[in-house]
Amino acid sequence: KSLPAKAKIVESILSARPDVLAVQEIGQRARVKELQNMLKANGLDLPNAEFTDGPDPVLNLAVLSRFPLRGTAHNSVQYLLGRRRLLVSRGFTEVQVRVAPGYSFTLINAHFKSKRSVSHADEAALRLAEAEALRKIVEQRLTASPNLNLIVVGDLNDAPDTRPIKAVI
Repeated sequence: KSLPAKAKIVESILSARPDVLAVQEIGQRARVKELQNMLKANGLDLPNAEFTDGPDPVLNLAVLSRFPLRGTAHNSVQYLLGRRRLLVSRGFTEVQVRVAPGYSFTLINAHFKSKRSVSHADEAALRLAEAEALRKIVEQRLTASPNLNLIVVGDLNDAPDTRPIKAVI
């Protein structure tokens, strides 16, 4: 991104002043540190970070936080589409955010397939398959801990009334 574009992103984040920030399309790992430094220079310190580099080499995920994080990068999640085994292209970032002694929550950051068409499959079918793969992870966490404080966030590239979003909910 250009310097003016980066400045606009930082300005937008600063206006919200988040304690925890989930980012999609962060680029390579060095961009996380760059964003942290730019935010800190402007008074917002989010020193803890978890980065996920999925199969897509450009569109990666990160979670930044002022609270301690314990993370899991789901960067090789597979699913079947027709007879083809595919990978969730951007992976999922899962973090446990420890807000205070005795209180934490789990955040899963996702970035589903865009609505741009691709040659190897229907983009809507890809989004639905990625949503179903994410739902399996959510179900595993809630089965193991029914009272888990869990939030799923990200760029799901769809509307609330569509099958992929309904699958996650």
